[in-house]
Amino acid sequence: MKKKKSKYNVDLSAKGKAKRTYKGITFDSETELKFLLEWIEPKLKTGEILSYERQVPYILQEGFVNFEGKKILPIKYIADYVITFKNGNQIVVDVKGQPDTTAKLKKKLFEYKYRDIPFYWYCRSIKYSDGDNWIIYEELEKRRKADKKNKKVED
Repeated sequence: MKKKKSKYNVDLSAKGKAKRTYKGITFDSETELKFLLEWIEPKLKTGEILSYERQVPYILQEGFVNFEGKKILPIKYIADYVITFKNGNQIVVDVKGQPDTTAKLKKKLFEYKYRDIPFYWYCRSIKYSDGDNWIIYEELEKRRKADKKNKKVED
């Protein structure tokens, strides 16, 4: 029997949901849950992070009525996490495996509209992270490119 999966390749079966459930909350992905367990919770325990919120909505573009009178819905983005640090700084975090073109476009729209809010994509990478298995996407891309370049030089 074939597993039921979402368009984002998330296992929607009861077993899949159980793997993504923690303290009664079902997460959108196992990676999102791992980020909470491996990155946020340890920093909560040390006091580096004061609090976090999940699934915080942002409007990237307001809805409007077009020239034909048709109502166009707003473009929305839902952040995986909004994290508040002990110094009061806040960041918006989206946990990604590999961002697609829609995610890249929404990131640009977010950074344009909410210029004063830092936005980061975090990826899980044991190979390229600095010990906690998590790395900001742009840094991961830099390290992968450097690695690829070094391999070409060695050949």
